[in-house]
Amino acid sequence: MSRHILLDSSPMGLLSNPARTADVIAITQWSVSCIAAGHFLYVPEVIDYELRRELLRAGKNKGVARLDSFKATSRYFETVLLHGLLEQHFVKR
Repeated sequence: MSRHILLDSSPMGLLSNPARTADVIAITQWSVSCIAAGHFLYVPEVIDYELRRELLRAGKNKGVARLDSFKATSRYFETVLLHGLLEQHFVKR
């Protein structure tokens, strides 16, 4: 059964980090195994915006490139879609 996984800023920060620390390697291996297992990884628009803004502010061009590369293998989740999904599942009518 496929899972739909929304990534928060912590794992996205690690995935965009060009340093090869143990945490970066672990989250990269985890994301690759998720995709290989048929799961869907989503990058919420707001997380992309916040992380990209900080990477650009700090002049971390390699991090921006890694973020772009990861987004190419995952799905982009627009804030409007996220709001609708949350409303659909958590707001009682």
